Amino acid sequence: MEAAFFDLDKTVIAKTSLIAYAPTLRKTGYLSFPMALRTAWGHLLFKFFGADEESLEKARKTALRLATGMNQQAMKRLVRDNLTEVIEPIVYDDALDLIEEHRQEGRLLVLVSASPTEIVEPLALSLIHISEPTRPLYISYA
Repeated sequence: MEAAFFDLDKTVIAKTSLIAYAPTLRKTGYLSFPMALRTAWGHLLFKFFGADEESLEKARKTALRLATGMNQQAMKRLVRDNLTEVIEPIVYDDALDLIEEHRQEGRLLVLVSASPTEIVEPLALSLIHISEPTRPLYISYA
């Protein structure tokens, strides 16, 4: 079976999903002020300087710290409930067209992101209509 891989952040949507949801997460208490600043700083560095393996690892650890101790179902519900306001305005129509083209061709659709699963899973269900998201797969080249 053939597969089509899509990077969620800055490919399907115009910014990283974590940055897109930061104001909502901040308002609802999921994101502390220091963590919000750290996230914004990391986003600026990535935007202007790109990312190497070390910076990606730091971003992954930050995302994991954000997810630590949160109610996963409540977070998924928050993401779902705010899709229209947060994600729909920043979705690339061309990306959705390409996703649909691959779906019509019968390819497996794979959405990839470094953001927490609690954010990515509802987006995958909504944007590319994945009926049964799989558990995250982490690959280390170390």
